[in-house]
Amino acid sequence: MLTCLFDCPVCGLKDVKVEVPAREGEHVDVVNWMHSVVFPAIGDEHHRRSPNCSPEKLANLRIPCDPDAEFLGQQRE
Repeated sequence: MLTCLFDCPVCGLKDVKVEVPAREGEHVDVVNWMHSVVFPAIGDEHHRRSPNCSPEKLANLRIPCDPDAEFLGQQRE
């Protein structure tokens, strides 16, 4: 799991942590991983914390990336 962070400019959430499953390998398409794993996890966490907020987009998404990682989304912990 990776701990990502995001903000919501509409409801004011800041530096919200959300656990996201790591990419299983660089063979997993990064765009597909973002759309099928990262974005839904962030959306679910936003809705859980602020159910009456419906922003068109969230802001300041931070995905940890270890300098020694071989690919984005690799679990290095």
